[in-house]
Amino acid sequence: MKSFILASLLVLFSLPVFSSKVPVLTSVTFIRHSETGASFYGITQQVIEVGSRGDIVMPTRQYVGILAKQYDTGTVYKSLVVSDAAMETNNVYEDKTYSYFSLKTYNDLGVKNQTTFRATSASCAGWGYQRAPYVMWGEQSLPFGCTVIPPTNEWCKITTPEILLDHGTITLKQAEGSTAIANVGVECSTEIAVTFNLVTEDDYIYLDEGQSQITVNNQPLNTSVNMSKGSSSLTVKDLLTGVTTEGFHTGSSVLVMMPY
Repeated sequence: MKSFILASLLVLFSLPVFSSKVPVLTSVTFIRHSETGASFYGITQQVIEVGSRGDIVMPTRQYVGILAKQYDTGTVYKSLVVSDAAMETNNVYEDKTYSYFSLKTYNDLGVKNQTTFRATSASCAGWGYQRAPYVMWGEQSLPFGCTVIPPTNEWCKITTPEILLDHGTITLKQAEGSTAIANVGVECSTEIAVTFNLVTEDDYIYLDEGQSQITVNNQPLNTSVNMSKGSSSLTVKDLLTGVTTEGFHTGSSVLVMMPY
C-alpha cells in the first residue's frame, strides 16, 4: 500500500492547556535490510494533546510502547513491541491512564530518544499497548492508529515541518468562529489522489476547552485531493468553537497524508 505522512500542526491564540497528552509517531520510513532478514526503520515522534481520549484507565499486565505490525507466515501477522523499552502496567499503578503510562515510557524510559526500530517485514507502527511483547495482530490496542510504512519508490511528503495556525490576540466574543490559514508545501514522486487526516482520526484538534476544526483546501478531512508530481502548495484552515474562558490557548496534532 502506498502511504505518506508528515507534519505537525499547532493551533495558537491568546484569549494553559490541561487536556491529556500522549506520544505518537509522526513518520515511519524504511532504512535498510539487515543480513539476518530483519529490516531497520526510522521513526520520528511527537507529544500531542488529545483531550479526554488519553484518559482511558489501563488494564493491568499490559506493555505500553511502540508496536509494529509484522508479517509472520501465510496471511498471519503479529504485533511486536519495538520500542527500546516498554512499561508494564500492574496493580501498583491502579487507576492510572494510558496518557500516564505512555508519557512515562516516552520520558522516563528514554523512548523519546529512539529514532529507529528493527522488525521483519513491518507494514505499520504506532504507540499502543498489548498483553505481551509479541501477540497475534488484532490483540493489541493502538488508540491513535498505526502509521503505514511507505514503499521506497513511491512517496509523497509534506515539506512544511510545522504548520502554525495563529489567531493572534482576540476577544472571547471573537473566538467563536475565528479562523486562521497557513500554506503547506507538498512534494510527490508521482501524480496521486490522497486524503488528509489527523493522527487522532478526528476532524478537529483538542484544546483545553473547545476545539479547532481543520480543513485542507477548504475541504473536510478525509476528502480526496489530487496531487501532481513535484512540488505544490495546499491551504490548511481551522475554525475555533466552544472556547468560553480567556487566556492563552494552544492545541497540537499531526496531519497525516495517505492515498485515497
